[in-house]
Amino acid sequence: MQVFNLFLEKWRSREPELVKETKIHAQYCKVSNERILENFEDLINNSSIEVLPRIPLIPGITDTDENLSSLSKYLNSLGINQIRLLPYNPLWLDKPEKIGIKPLYHHQTWLSEEEKKRVKSHFLNFITNDF
Repeated sequence: MQVFNLFLEKWRSREPELVKETKIHAQYCKVSNERILENFEDLINNSSIEVLPRIPLIPGITDTDENLSSLSKYLNSLGINQIRLLPYNPLWLDKPEKIGIKPLYHHQTWLSEEEKKRVKSHFLNFITNDF
């Protein structure tokens, strides 16, 4: 019995040449993303469930041209044709300080229209949201 018909996957980073291990993921999440990639590829290749990759756009981290180009090539190689781009939301910045934690990331502005165009240019072959 099929329990669901849509799987949402959040992508943070890919390194050049579609390597399995990514330095960005390990740096920020403190663990390898190898198992995530294996599970994602297994879901794509062995399931009839629709998969919708979601890509958070964190300035200077996940929105770099290198990362976006690598993600685009990787998703295209798997036959993915639809994605969701999740624009950075700076409204979280005051939350860590309210609980006594000094944030390590300080980007305080929303993505500009120019930045959005640059991001979208990496995904011209994909159906995507307008953000």
